[in-house]
Amino acid sequence: MSDTSIVIGVDLICAVLMGLAFFYTVTLWILIYMYRQKPIVVMSQPEFLYNICGGSLLIVLSMIANICVLTSRKHDSIDDNGADIITSTMPDLSINIFCGFYWWAYYIGYALVYTALLCKIYRIKLITDQPLRRGVKILPKHVMIPYAIIMATLIILLLVWFIIGYVADPYTYNKSCITISHSNTLAIIFSSVINGLILCVSIAVTILAWKIRHINEELGDSKRILWLSVYQLFLCIIINTILQNVLLPHIYSMENLKIQMAVLDAYDTIFSFLLVIGSISFIVLPRIYFVWYEYKHGHYPEGVEMIGTGRTIVNP
Repeated sequence: MSDTSIVIGVDLICAVLMGLAFFYTVTLWILIYMYRQKPIVVMSQPEFLYNICGGSLLIVLSMIANICVLTSRKHDSIDDNGADIITSTMPDLSINIFCGFYWWAYYIGYALVYTALLCKIYRIKLITDQPLRRGVKILPKHVMIPYAIIMATLIILLLVWFIIGYVADPYTYNKSCITISHSNTLAIIFSSVINGLILCVSIAVTILAWKIRHINEELGDSKRILWLSVYQLFLCIIINTILQNVLLPHIYSMENLKIQMAVLDAYDTIFSFLLVIGSISFIVLPRIYFVWYEYKHGHYPEGVEMIGTGRTIVNP
């Protein structure tokens, strides 16, 4: 099989995965909106479910932007050392725009998922921690301070990163949006800081989910969030660590630059696909399943406990 066939096959797999993730995310987002008045959906705070779906969709769109860059690559020639020279049918400015969108959409999407979970749990904790405040409604806007701080910090970091990066090297991407993160010092520094920020938010989400684990599951989603944390731990630490220490050294040792870039992009695309599918499936999908089950059987599944009409109001 020729190198070109391998690269086309890898790019096709990436495109199919992102197409599936896009369809899955948009479908659940629309269904949550359609059934937002259902008590079982109201209990789950659809305002935050929208953010989870929106964040997941941004991650998908970021990968689609990278796939557009990938499909523009072509093998141009071989240099004096026998290494492949990769060129693109896309102008350098267009590559920078697509790749800039990739990084912004990826990190903002990732942060949206976790800040939405953080605010969701924080709101439930406020409600259940203050039972003596008779009839006081705690609305989503009352828990948006952490959301605003995290997102503002993230946007400032991204702005500084890209301003410094553009001044240092206006055409820094080597026909791929992802592979630069493995070799560029500036990208490594800023991506590590941003990943650290998101990691802190995810740890806070896990701690709060554990604290409200005894609260009604359909109200707090604590067990589902804890399972999501376990899934993310397995995905980000165990699998990622194995791949970083076993697979990537072999990839970096490849002499064929074209195959190396294709494998690296496939690796990141599959990781993002699993990230999106997990976030949506653990938190959003159960609500749609409950709505479908009620429609089919006339009642919710055994073990699903409703509280009133699903409105999150402090008990008098």
